[in-house]
Amino acid sequence: MYVINASGKRDEVWTVAKEILQLAEAGYKMDEIGVVARTLEPYTDAINKIFLENYIPFTTSTHEPLERYPLVKVIRQILLLKREDYYRPLVVELLNSPYFKTPAFDHKGVTPRPDLWDILSRRLGIRGDIECWLSRLEQAKLASQELPGLDKTDMSEDVIEKDGTTPPAPPSQGGDKEGVKSLFSDDEETGMHIRIPVNQIEFLEKILCKLSTDLSSIPEKASWAAMSRSLAHFLQTYINIPSEGMSPDDEKRDQQIINRIWELLHTLCTLDCLNEEVTQDQFVDTLLDACRQEGLPVGIEDGRGVKVLDAMSARGIPFRALFILGLNEKVFPRAISEEPFLRDHIRRRLSEVLGNLIPEKLRGFEEERLLFYFLLNAARERLYLLYERSDEAGKPKVQSHYLMDILQKVKNISTALHGHDQKTPLFPPFAREGERIVDYPSSIPPFARGDTGGCKETFQTCPHGNGEKTRNDFRDHSIYVPRGIKDKLFGKEISLLTPKEAGIRMALDKIDPASFMTAFGINPVPFARSQSALDFIEGHEHHLTAYDGVIGDMSQWWEKRACRGISPTALESFGICPFKFFMGKVLELESLEEPEKIDVIAAVDLGSLYHGILKDFYGYLIEKGYFYKKAKEIKPIELLHGIAQKYFSDIERQIPIPYPILWENKKEAILDYLTKFVTWDLDRIEQTGYIPTYLEKKAHLSAQDELVKLISVSSKQGKASELTFKGKIDRIDLKSTGNATSFRLIDYKSGKYSKENLLKPAIRGQKLQLPFYIVMAERLLSEEIKRGHIPQGKASMEDASFVYIAQDMEDKKGQKGTPEKTIKDADWKDFQGQCWETVKEFLSYIRDGIFPISPTEDAQKCEWCEFSTVCRRGHQPQKFRREQDSRLKKYREIGNLNISKKSNKS
Repeated sequence: MYVINASGKRDEVWTVAKEILQLAEAGYKMDEIGVVARTLEPYTDAINKIFLENYIPFTTSTHEPLERYPLVKVIRQILLLKREDYYRPLVVELLNSPYFKTPAFDHKGVTPRPDLWDILSRRLGIRGDIECWLSRLEQAKLASQELPGLDKTDMSEDVIEKDGTTPPAPPSQGGDKEGVKSLFSDDEETGMHIRIPVNQIEFLEKILCKLSTDLSSIPEKASWAAMSRSLAHFLQTYINIPSEGMSPDDEKRDQQIINRIWELLHTLCTLDCLNEEVTQDQFVDTLLDACRQEGLPVGIEDGRGVKVLDAMSARGIPFRALFILGLNEKVFPRAISEEPFLRDHIRRRLSEVLGNLIPEKLRGFEEERLLFYFLLNAARERLYLLYERSDEAGKPKVQSHYLMDILQKVKNISTALHGHDQKTPLFPPFAREGERIVDYPSSIPPFARGDTGGCKETFQTCPHGNGEKTRNDFRDHSIYVPRGIKDKLFGKEISLLTPKEAGIRMALDKIDPASFMTAFGINPVPFARSQSALDFIEGHEHHLTAYDGVIGDMSQWWEKRACRGISPTALESFGICPFKFFMGKVLELESLEEPEKIDVIAAVDLGSLYHGILKDFYGYLIEKGYFYKKAKEIKPIELLHGIAQKYFSDIERQIPIPYPILWENKKEAILDYLTKFVTWDLDRIEQTGYIPTYLEKKAHLSAQDELVKLISVSSKQGKASELTFKGKIDRIDLKSTGNATSFRLIDYKSGKYSKENLLKPAIRGQKLQLPFYIVMAERLLSEEIKRGHIPQGKASMEDASFVYIAQDMEDKKGQKGTPEKTIKDADWKDFQGQCWETVKEFLSYIRDGIFPISPTEDAQKCEWCEFSTVCRRGHQPQKFRREQDSRLKKYREIGNLNISKKSNKS
């Protein structure tokens, strides 16, 4: 008898497979071996895969339910599509399936791209509802067709130049092409780099139109036969078995499943004898329930392999060698407890009085003990008892008390045979080296447990084989299966390993497996490439490698990016983490939202909503001359609420609102914040004399600007790169005093308020929006002065601020207002030199292709990073290289800069 403990069900089955191979070498026939579990369902997948890899034939009492197969899952999805209201993930998964047959209409040579459809649906914020799908796709198609003309129009000046008498319409009502443009074109600000072609939008729209039409054509109520024929025709239209990329076995299996589905549909026709009609939902539920009951046989059909059975099916079957899986508490024996509303003593009394047998729950323990007794005595020669010491994640699990009782009895007998009272450990943590059979008496006292009653039966242990050395120490027949793959493979003979496992073992043993892999028809090139990469990743060099983000010369990317322009937010991401910049800006990987998981509105959309409302509000006031006392009849708060309601209505019309009550609460909160901000802002405008003049103004810096000349870096060929920078300034307020003009720069923020002095993250390169906007505003105003739109002179800045419009804060006097973080003109003059030195260093790193994981110790910025799952920040060798590389010395210094007026003056 052997006791085997493993970590997880897969390791249990893997150990059983290797033991079976070893038994086969010792002369055991496959049909003389049994593998039994209380229930086979948790082990079915592992047994299928591992026994197939080890070429072990087996027959089993279980069937794989049809609903588990991908083909049936697709059939289920398409039948429930209408009931689930075209739920976005369901639609995307269906369109991605190889079993989905694309409707046969004119594709115009367009290849279906479900990956682009997924991205498109996320950008459009579609959660479900076929009307929402079709309307938003139609809008996207029209907007993308108009895309080429958008570049010629500066939509940021629309508010100022309108001549109407009503408040401007929200962007979506007035055709905000700027917002639509970001959905389909390369937009650095939004991070949306993947362009969606118009023909792909049209293709998806046609598919959904036809699919919804055909689903609607299925009768809502009909006879069983009519409903069966209708659904069969529908499935034949949209379901097919792909001929490419499938093995003959998988193709044969799918054909069997299709035949079973047709048989089930034909069987349901017989229910017409009930002479009643059935609804579509009832028919679909009946069909899916039948799929759950039906199954395909697992293993070989001739019954000559290893017998894999559940405990009930194994009763009365003898085995030469038997493996019992899953001897864990609440598994074998299964979890049994009294019913709280009808206890066993009440059941017993009812049975006595009424004469009707009501089974007592705790009597199930007797059934479990009897099943276990049968299994123990079913093994004629070898018995293997297996349990999980932990699951696959390493969480400890408790062994069955049946096993504990047996081990205690075995230990007592072993102690008695040795003639002393030495205690032997129950769970020795080591693996056996070879086969050892224990020479125990022919009968072992029964196992018992106080809470389940005793068991008077005995069971036979495994007699030792002829000529084999006998041992009486329990430790010699206990098997500990290591969790690590290296320990597992090195504990087995090479003849028991599969080609894949043998190759892994050779690689772990520093033996080149190329010849071995070639002999078995495995391409050795990917392995060699992976081994080389692993050597670099795990190395302890004193410099960063190509696997750490050092990719070399960036000439081609640089020239392309220089022409398109670099935004301040892009450089900010480099200041936060160069690796994040590399993933998002160089590789252009895009973080995809899941609209169906957003309770009300996405954070990005919320920010756009605040910006849009404020743009239209101040734009209307500017247009009507409100700040010059030309329109005293305007009531700002009423105007604000009217514009906000138009935006809210537009969102409700285009986006399905899953939780209306939450949306109503959100609207109230938005209006409350905007009202407080506008009230506070209008009072400040009146007190300071600064009047909003430019809203959502696009600005840029070209190679002719002094700043660009200052921070430009040269390529390796000595040629200075022509950089351009772009941005959009939320608001510029002007104040004219004689010939002098001063301005205030305002950038709205809908996020959390930060108490940190803005100059500190600015000189560290982590907050660069305001520094760049200050220079862009100075250039924009100088051009306006030249055009005569502003009085002659030089425009000077008073301050630049982040205004947190969705926050409340009390000042020192206890008055509530909107919090803001400001850079004063005097402070900016002191520190702007250091800021531009930081930017120049960042550009040098980018130009040279150095994008390491951030070398500064600030884990907080990693909390919400969308690339944290592919980041190796905690990897020790990579951390060592990052600390030792001298090229990052300047970056570390920048990351530790503090504000000190003595240290930096421009």
